[in-house]
Amino acid sequence: MTEAYERVAALRGAAAELEDRAGLAGWVPSMAGSLLGGAVAVIAEVKRSSPSRGVIRADLDAVSQARSYEQGGARAISVLTEPHHFG
Repeated sequence: MTEAYERVAALRGAAAELEDRAGLAGWVPSMAGSLLGGAVAVIAEVKRSSPSRGVIRADLDAVSQARSYEQGGARAISVLTEPHHFG
């Protein structure tokens, strides 16, 4: 079994708790709705590393980076959370 499958299997036991916590998050904007309209819509990406480039920025503060993207006008933000390949 690969590492990713093992992580998924471990999370299955916590599925109900994770669903409850997600329900407490409140309103979440629609990504599709954010991308609609006449202007160019940028989807910014937050990641510390990539399989092809290796480490991009090990000390990246994902929240600070996402806020900078938002202030810069990004319509959506992709946050890559897979620990092995994207840090």
